[in-house]
Amino acid sequence: MPYRQLDADELRAIHPALVAAAEMFNAPDFRYPEIDLDGLRARHPGLLTFPAWLDRGGAAAIAGLLG
Repeated sequence: MPYRQLDADELRAIHPALVAAAEMFNAPDFRYPEIDLDGLRARHPGLLTFPAWLDRGGAAAIAGLLG
């Protein structure tokens, strides 16, 4: 699937909030939060890894969206 970055006008046409989200993620000082996966899995033992989610229907769901 090819990637094409959308400009602010294109994002705004999809949904105005996407402009603010893109600005936040593209800010030079933006840092993704630290995630405690082990702690999260301890609280939610059924939490799937991404590959397991794909195997259990996620891949089919994505394929369905892409037509």
